[in-house]
Amino acid sequence: MRIHPENRCRPLFIFPRFFFCLLLYLILGSCTLQEHVIEQPQSEFPIYLDDAPAQTLLTAIDHQLDYLRTLPQQSSVRIGNHLFSSAELVESLLFFKSSFALNPEPLALGQLIRNHFHVFEAAGRNEDGDVLVTGYYEPLFAGSLTRTPPFVYPLYQIPASLVTGDTARGRKEVGRLDDRGRMIPYWNRREIETLEVLKGNELVYLQDPLDAYLLHVQG
Repeated sequence: MRIHPENRCRPLFIFPRFFFCLLLYLILGSCTLQEHVIEQPQSEFPIYLDDAPAQTLLTAIDHQLDYLRTLPQQSSVRIGNHLFSSAELVESLLFFKSSFALNPEPLALGQLIRNHFHVFEAAGRNEDGDVLVTGYYEPLFAGSLTRTPPFVYPLYQIPASLVTGDTARGRKEVGRLDDRGRMIPYWNRREIETLEVLKGNELVYLQDPLDAYLLHVQG
């Protein structure tokens, strides 16, 4: 299973028995990991198969190393009954990376992990062991700073007409002000796209309306 190294509450952890420690998917502080992972006995170790290119895992390791090297070497994280320092995690990743870069067969990779690592499985968020996995990506879209076909679908900057305020119950509300200065709902997507109410706030134009929609939704 491949998870972007910036994701939180990772579903799979691999750690060594002694000095080397591999933590491919780590978050320090925001999740109480010892409450959400179960150490697996060797008899239940999985077979390590992956249909993704090996380089994607090596890239994930490099990203994790970049993060771990920003931490104090003596900072630590407890997983199960084990306590690992960030320096040990770096050493573990380097060890695993050098071994995995040799492109071992699944059985050889399994033996490597069996000899040097602990395996932890996510306990899940309910009694059925369900795990929610999220991911992130950075799409690249062609665009134009001017409205020139086929680039005709605009992305807007935050307009001055969009205002926020507090309700009587102390909650934040977002809308616009009418001619009498009263807060009213902001224009909906149909109005924005058909009435040109945001004209003059265009940042860039895309060639696919779905791309523009997804960028608006995802921010």
